[in-house]
Amino acid sequence: MFVNRKNELVFLDQKYKEKKSQLILIYGRRRIGKTELTRQFAKNKDHIYYFVENLNIKTHLSNLSEIVGKKYNLPLKFNNFEELFNFLKDKNLILIFDEFQEFLKEDKNFLNNLQKVWDKSLKESNLFLILVGSSMSVFYKMLSYNSPIYGRRTGDWEVKKLAFSDISKFLPAYSKEDLVKTYGILGGVPEYLLKFNPKKDFWHNIEDNILKKGSFLYNEMQMLLSYELKELNTYLLILKSISEGVNKLGEIASKNYLQITVLPKYLQTLIRLGFVDYVLPFPYKARKKGIYIIKDNFTWFWFRFVFRNKTALENLQQKSVLNEIKKDFNQEFGLRFELIAKEFLVDKFGVDFRKGWHKEIDIDLLAFDEKNIKLMAFEVKWKNLDLAKSKKILNELESKIQYLPIELKKYRVKIGLIGKNIKGKNRLRKQGFLIFDLKDF
Repeated sequence: MFVNRKNELVFLDQKYKEKKSQLILIYGRRRIGKTELTRQFAKNKDHIYYFVENLNIKTHLSNLSEIVGKKYNLPLKFNNFEELFNFLKDKNLILIFDEFQEFLKEDKNFLNNLQKVWDKSLKESNLFLILVGSSMSVFYKMLSYNSPIYGRRTGDWEVKKLAFSDISKFLPAYSKEDLVKTYGILGGVPEYLLKFNPKKDFWHNIEDNILKKGSFLYNEMQMLLSYELKELNTYLLILKSISEGVNKLGEIASKNYLQITVLPKYLQTLIRLGFVDYVLPFPYKARKKGIYIIKDNFTWFWFRFVFRNKTALENLQQKSVLNEIKKDFNQEFGLRFELIAKEFLVDKFGVDFRKGWHKEIDIDLLAFDEKNIKLMAFEVKWKNLDLAKSKKILNELESKIQYLPIELKKYRVKIGLIGKNIKGKNRLRKQGFLIFDLKDF
């Protein structure tokens, strides 16, 4: 199933219409849909797609000789990649190397040699070369100033997760609440969503695809982390701690017997790879007072509910674990819903929303719309709320705003609430409040 990716396809098609040589990097985490994206782009265009397995370079060259020879009906044997590129340079062809980083494991000089052949002949050719990869750390290095292909690449695109609005296409029979819960534990990773059976309910899919030993997602996080990182055990401990609410630098270091001076290196790596986020307090200047949260939804669920229950799950006690998850889920899901609500609000209002807190004041989502001189503050509750409870929360939020170090007279202040289901929603809206529940998502 291919869903959305309109912006990515527009980017690639615009590059293709330039009718000149291109060196494009397409990268993103595993399972995010890079392969299907490039296949969709190349469909109905003259192209060669090559998946780079973990083989030696001579075997790759032999494979490519056979593939290219068959395409052009010629007996070919490439002794090196320069010969391959020189043969293809005038063919007006799209050449896709998927999981490109595997080449670099076998040939440390691959990028240096690509730089030479690009400068020598490819930059004036008709070749459309796409390098696709899942190793974020490798591709970040390829994008850096020190990379041999710096200044040669003509474009790059990080493929990110799908939006919440896309996932109903995978699970069309799911209610809005079940879609939110699914997005809250899987994120918008297409391959994960495809594993959920649309004919089975939310909890059956969790048991079958995540908790059951041997299932597709059972060991996914360990494989994903080991693919990117050394010192795997240290990263596992850090992520487990943050998933349990241990979110300050000193607390994480103390819980895991790590030196506080070396911990930032690990945390910065997790932030760069998209697993963790560092949330700063309002007014976002006291950088040492921020907290760490699990940014990626599946990372949160796996560490919160799978990793800590590995012994029971290894003993095939997934039903017992599932029952424990059901007991805690609604309480634990609050932050996930807050992040989904943030995504909804950013899309709706076009401004950035952040956590807002000052001293003892804590506000779930706060945004400054400088263009319209407006301040918006929201509380987010993973609950069904009646009119009385909603009004109480809104009144408390209005009070909180007064204690923030903001010159309120400068802004039109709008107070809002997001919940699962809010009775009296329209009545509250008529009173000037910004009110949204799952029906609006």
